[in-house]
Amino acid sequence: MYSAQSKLQNEDLLWQEVNKRCVSLNHLPPRLTLQTHQRCNFSCKFCYHFINKYYHHRDPSTMEAMDPNLLLRIADELFPTLQYYEATLLGEPFLSPHFETELDLCRKYGVFFRPTTNASLLTEKMIEKVDGAMDWLKCSFDSHIRGIYHYLKIGARYETIVKNLKTFSRKREQMRPVPFFRVGFVLNDLNMDTLPEYMIWCHEELGVDDIEVMGLNVDHSHIEPLQVFDQAQRVNSILEKAIQTAIEKKIRLTLPFLAIPDEKRGGGESLSSRTRAVSLRKQQQEIGFVPPRNFDKMSYIMRNRRNYWNFGDLGYVWCHDFRRQDVCEEFFNRPFIIWNGNVEACGNCNTFMPGNVRRQSFREIWNSELYQDIRRRMYEGPVQMWYKPCQSCICMFVTYNRATSDHRFASFYRILHKGGKEVPKGDAELYWMRDTQSEPRRAPQGMGFRIKQMTPPRLWNIARGVYHSLTR
Repeated sequence: MYSAQSKLQNEDLLWQEVNKRCVSLNHLPPRLTLQTHQRCNFSCKFCYHFINKYYHHRDPSTMEAMDPNLLLRIADELFPTLQYYEATLLGEPFLSPHFETELDLCRKYGVFFRPTTNASLLTEKMIEKVDGAMDWLKCSFDSHIRGIYHYLKIGARYETIVKNLKTFSRKREQMRPVPFFRVGFVLNDLNMDTLPEYMIWCHEELGVDDIEVMGLNVDHSHIEPLQVFDQAQRVNSILEKAIQTAIEKKIRLTLPFLAIPDEKRGGGESLSSRTRAVSLRKQQQEIGFVPPRNFDKMSYIMRNRRNYWNFGDLGYVWCHDFRRQDVCEEFFNRPFIIWNGNVEACGNCNTFMPGNVRRQSFREIWNSELYQDIRRRMYEGPVQMWYKPCQSCICMFVTYNRATSDHRFASFYRILHKGGKEVPKGDAELYWMRDTQSEPRRAPQGMGFRIKQMTPPRLWNIARGVYHSLTR
């Protein structure tokens, strides 16, 4: 009843509708990001849970979770056509109070479970539990150097994490299917100089399939010391070393951008990520090897063919600049559902909220006025006709600087209805990651941070000293 073939047929029919420029879609999305809870046992330096714990005094390990009956309703409607769901948004997926139920639902409906984890709970027993239900795993692992890792990952124990990752690397070859193994690296001032060495270490010590480097989003003043916006030459030099390391060592590398503009020099075409992408395309075509990079679709694995929608594979290095930019996939095949039932049309900016599955069926939300209007704008218009958050999206148009990193926080508001009206502060419709009665969170005006709001200088100097002592 829930065969892989029927799921692939649903996906094909969905893209046929998109190619016909349909704004109302009869077929449901083949993938989903589902946040069944917000709980985490870490408080990472650049994560919202750090703010929760040290600014709002809310323990991340006891935060809200989805009602189990709501989880079952979502599964009944979406899982029959779903290929996989990503168990992340904010929190540690293996801490879910519904974890056993989630695995049972995956096996019942033939859906793959794809967690992004800190690996603290990735024990041999856990690996046995997820065998057969998991085909992909990403670990948030921001440094292979103990001192840097401990500074960024509050609550972590480096030795335990490395042990668990090595155990998973060894055990996954016995799992069916064999899970794809990725590590994630948030590029920041403390760890970026070590990126080439990190790549080699992860490749040789952990045997990872892919290394994903992510840009740092500055959504709170305490993150400001980690930002790299004003260090274009240093960042671009490191990225070039990483690119060459990936090509020479045959390591698959995913980057958020290939170069950042030099703000001190007023940007410059020579430093643009797009320009670098053109030269890298030509450079990588000479490799003579095209690694399978289409991990977002089961169709590649099932049919042994390339992803015909996103982009062509061009070698060991991939960047958002290789993505086609006439439409954004987020609004056509991957919704985000968070613990309180809110459906977010895009998880990159958390701006579009077309409905709540506690009050409507997902199919009604999938074809709501807001969803249809977003799709219509992408079909018909130039980029200038898209909604404002989409015009400066980090994933679609890589001009990485302070403005683009902070675009989702600088003017924090919600778009609930067609037309893009801002939600008044007192509106009880929703709130980003908390409950439906909370008020919208406001970012610091203009991101003009005051010194007293930043990380205490003494702590920052200690961290820098640890870093330099470990990397000499």
